[in-house]
Amino acid sequence: MKTKQQLIDAIVAQLQQTALYKDDLISWVEAAFDDSWHGDLEPQIAIDPDGYRLLLYERGIQIMNQKIDPSREHDVIYWILDSCIQTAAYLELLRLHGIEQGKGHLQLTDTIQAEWSALIQRAFAATDDRYGEMYRSGRRRELERR
Repeated sequence: MKTKQQLIDAIVAQLQQTALYKDDLISWVEAAFDDSWHGDLEPQIAIDPDGYRLLLYERGIQIMNQKIDPSREHDVIYWILDSCIQTAAYLELLRLHGIEQGKGHLQLTDTIQAEWSALIQRAFAATDDRYGEMYRSGRRRELERR
């Protein structure tokens, strides 16, 4: 079973392969393992002696607590990787459209959604094949459905 730091390092290594990587993404990954703060619908990981737990909170209330076997560490890595890529792609769209972060938002038109999807697809194409395949197969949806 991987330690917290090994998981963080593995996720950051995947992010570094993408065009979306910026140094502040490291703090996003680390936050996923910090149980002192629970952002709305931001994936979090808890490490137990016998495995991992995928956690989601909404308005401070836990809405998901799924046990993951230690042999499925790639699910843990993917879950956080997907969240980081989705958010980084959105922030890149804000930048591309001249919207200062925190000062506005994008209307999710078909064109904007297509741009967002293309950024995400390019990012996953740059990661290890395993994670690109997990993205294409809808693995995050499967993980959050259990």
